[in-house]
Amino acid sequence: MIGASLDVARRNVTVWFNNKAYHTAPLSLSVMYNALARTVCPNCSLTVTNKPLPYSSHVRFLRTQSGSNLGFQLAFNTGFAMAFVGALYIMYYVRERASGAKLLQFVSGVNAVTFWGISFLWDFGVYCVAMALYISTLAVFGEEGWSTPEELGRVVIVLVCFGVAVIPFTYLGAYCFDVPSTGFIKMLIFNIFTGTVMFTAVFLLKVKDFDLRHVAETMEWIYMVFPLFALSHSLNNINVMETTRQICDAYCDAMPFCTPQLACKFNELCCDVEIFSFNPRGINRNLTYLLGVSVLSFAILLLKEYRVFAELNLTTRLTECWTNKVRQRATNTLPEETQSIAIGEDSDVSEERTRVDRFYEEREHESLTGPALLMLRDITKRYGRVTPPAVDRLTFAVGDRECFGLLGVNGAGKTSTFRMLTGDRRITAGDAWVVGCSLRTQLPAVYRRIGYCPQFDALLEDLTGRETLRIFARLRGIPSCSIESIAERLAVDLHFTAHLDKRVQAYSGGTRRKLSTALALLGDPVVVYLDEPTTGMDPGAKRHFWNVMCRVRSEGRTALVLTSHSMEECEALCTRLAIMVNGEFRCLGSAQHLKNKFSHGYFLTMKLKRTGDGSRTEAERNKRAIKSFMQQTFSVSSGAGGGVGGAILKEEYHNYLTYHIRDTGHRWSEMFGLLERAREQLQLEDYALGQTSLEQVFLQLTANQRTCNET
Repeated sequence: MIGASLDVARRNVTVWFNNKAYHTAPLSLSVMYNALARTVCPNCSLTVTNKPLPYSSHVRFLRTQSGSNLGFQLAFNTGFAMAFVGALYIMYYVRERASGAKLLQFVSGVNAVTFWGISFLWDFGVYCVAMALYISTLAVFGEEGWSTPEELGRVVIVLVCFGVAVIPFTYLGAYCFDVPSTGFIKMLIFNIFTGTVMFTAVFLLKVKDFDLRHVAETMEWIYMVFPLFALSHSLNNINVMETTRQICDAYCDAMPFCTPQLACKFNELCCDVEIFSFNPRGINRNLTYLLGVSVLSFAILLLKEYRVFAELNLTTRLTECWTNKVRQRATNTLPEETQSIAIGEDSDVSEERTRVDRFYEEREHESLTGPALLMLRDITKRYGRVTPPAVDRLTFAVGDRECFGLLGVNGAGKTSTFRMLTGDRRITAGDAWVVGCSLRTQLPAVYRRIGYCPQFDALLEDLTGRETLRIFARLRGIPSCSIESIAERLAVDLHFTAHLDKRVQAYSGGTRRKLSTALALLGDPVVVYLDEPTTGMDPGAKRHFWNVMCRVRSEGRTALVLTSHSMEECEALCTRLAIMVNGEFRCLGSAQHLKNKFSHGYFLTMKLKRTGDGSRTEAERNKRAIKSFMQQTFSVSSGAGGGVGGAILKEEYHNYLTYHIRDTGHRWSEMFGLLERAREQLQLEDYALGQTSLEQVFLQLTANQRTCNET
């Protein structure tokens, strides 16, 4: 690290040192002088002290302006660190919104003001912990300008205003993402860019070498809307003003009878050294911006939650006006394809529309929906001005102790309908009422009357099933003394008592659906929406679930609205159902009514007797005999396009043959008599003759469903 070379002839000593180490220069001098002293006095030693002269006032000011000081570094690094703190808040709210947990809380009775107010109080409390650690660190190190209670108090004021601004600002950012990790990374990049990058750019523009101070001051007014920039700028201004004040005090110390006014005459920077001022070097402007951003962010947040922006959308309102008058304009303005659909509407769908119109007129006079607990009238959903509507003038009513099923392939409009009914999506046109409360104008009142089991479980996975039921029961307003008994009863009814105290993340898919259904049934809602509730359940659990839902439907004043891909489930639960195609009802009625109306013939399944010797030749002979019988009795068709009077061989497997008999002229008694007489002759062990299944009706009616590319 150090060394020396001696020139005895010239009586000269040269000391060498490594300049990488900060204190090697004074250390080398100390070693050299001690070595020289020891040659004269072996017992003597010298102590060498090296203390730099203090910076002059002019140099201190230049260092402040150049950024080569602790204050600038503190402002820069604090802004960089707080970029992480601000971005962290976005993760939970993105996950809560994307998973549907937020919607489920709103359906359970939480309003937007309560939700965001409580969220802010909790998040600000967590932020205060980080702020306390930051202030404690400054106090411990005791750097000049950042150590006294007065100096730390200024920093606390800035950090409090920053927290009040950045938290609601981050809430708005949560609406831009659907994946929590993506939201965090992009929000972090945004914070760093609007904070440290912009702050550094503005600072550099003020350096004399660039001479762009006027540009920097203009950019400050623009960038101040970003909380991270305002934070770094405020801390830097505190440092600049404190350093300037010390410089001015030094001027006064050097002059007798000095006053602030006199110091101002010698140096114009001493004319205004008040930190809490609105001059460009003060922080009042920054604090005002931060508080303004906070108020504006909360205002935008609540306006978005209450769909004010959507209501003010002129394009949407014009579309709505067009849709409301679609009946009168149908024959004159609608495309040819739409005209044919409107004219060819199923008679049951038209009858339901007439019934709902009558209920609507009664509601106008009595402020009720008549006998209907849920009523939809011409609700329409459009996602664009060019594409066809996802839901087109849907109209139906669901009464007391009724279960209404919505069937349709993917893209038919079921999900869009449920999202509108739960308030997750705005209705483009039309309206819906739950016990007289309008979905468009009285959404909080509607939420108090409905329960919702979403298609994808909107559960908080860190909680147990019991804790989840407790929380949502309290949100529903259920008395505390009844919560435990209600949670136990729902767990017993839906068969997940053994998992009640396990964390939700350990639940199987079927158990999650049971818990989601239990949440929908909390508080005995008037209308319960069930979106594919038995997905992931085993057959036994499904049967039990159907029994529970039938009991719920029959016991109280409750209406169920169900979507499912299981035709068996719809037949077991639904008193009426509708098949949706391209956003419209293609048919409506009970399962048996639809099978009677749209079925074409019968399905016949025959099982052959096993031959005595078990030879394949005998089995083939019996099959040929059956096929010959079917050909003689019916006009057999070899494909799905056979005539009305034909019979189509749908399946042949081992000893089983299945035919679709399209001849609807035979009575049931005639068909059974015909088969009984031929039973022994055809070597039939068993046979089953039945009507066309609901699934066949469904496939027939949904054949013209648009694909995603077509929409």
